[in-house]
Amino acid sequence: MADDLKDILRLPPVLYHRIARWCDKRTWDSLSKTSKAWRFQCLAAKFRFSRIKIDDNQLGMEGALRVFNYGRRDPKLDAFRCFVKRAVFIVRGRVIPPGPRVDPDLDVPEEQDTPLEDLPASLADALFRLKNLQSLTLLLENFSAEQVDSLNFAFSQKEVIWRKVHSLRIKAPTEVVKSVISSCDPGVLTAINLYKWHGSEEFAALKKVKRLKRLRLLYDDDNGTLPSSTLPCASEDLWHALHSLYIETGKSLEWLILHEKRNRNRSRITHIYQLDQLIATINFNIKKLKEVKRFAFSLQSKRVAD
Repeated sequence: MADDLKDILRLPPVLYHRIARWCDKRTWDSLSKTSKAWRFQCLAAKFRFSRIKIDDNQLGMEGALRVFNYGRRDPKLDAFRCFVKRAVFIVRGRVIPPGPRVDPDLDVPEEQDTPLEDLPASLADALFRLKNLQSLTLLLENFSAEQVDSLNFAFSQKEVIWRKVHSLRIKAPTEVVKSVISSCDPGVLTAINLYKWHGSEEFAALKKVKRLKRLRLLYDDDNGTLPSSTLPCASEDLWHALHSLYIETGKSLEWLILHEKRNRNRSRITHIYQLDQLIATINFNIKKLKEVKRFAFSLQSKRVAD
């Protein structure tokens, strides 16, 4: 049997769509046939499923989350959800292309990727039920300000939510990133993949982690402040910030990845001494992070002159 919980979400198509998208929430738990079908599939798994992955736009995510959160008053289903150790929730900023409907007789709304008012509550409900989660990937695109406020309010009602999460990959609005990091046990969280650079509020939030062992940062020119002639990975400000973070998080950093997002507008390296200086700067600074065993940085090939 597969160990990926996403398989358990594959209910019979007509049943899935009735549950996920066009069911009146007020009669949610009164749908006895649906409840029995969902409960049967969960319990038939005998708690062997340890992962869940939902990757869709807002409408699709809302539907899948309704299925996953179904039967919230059933203790056996809650126990089933507690066995999930790895979760991936990716909300895409795109529209699902039109296609044939599973049940043409159903009154189906148009598939538009517009912000859904109930999505933050559904997402928070799913996240809070994953009590034994160890690894979380949360990538949220095109969340509206109202959705961010709603999700942050849900997090504000809790203290430490995940006491076992050791690995976090997150790309979300600033306040959501800060809330998620604060919801992890700072003594357990050790690996973070952050789609931000030093100087951001998200980077500052990393200081809460007590033993940071693995870190990945992304420099995005769209939101960056460096001049086009500067190589992000060789910035003295970057290495000063990394050294401070290294000290504040227990001098435990072992893996470091610095990634520069592709951008055609950045200046090229026109002389070999520039490349030599880049390597020398990185080599000098990486030695200050004495526990680092693996280090990688990106340098776009288009930066190197022909």
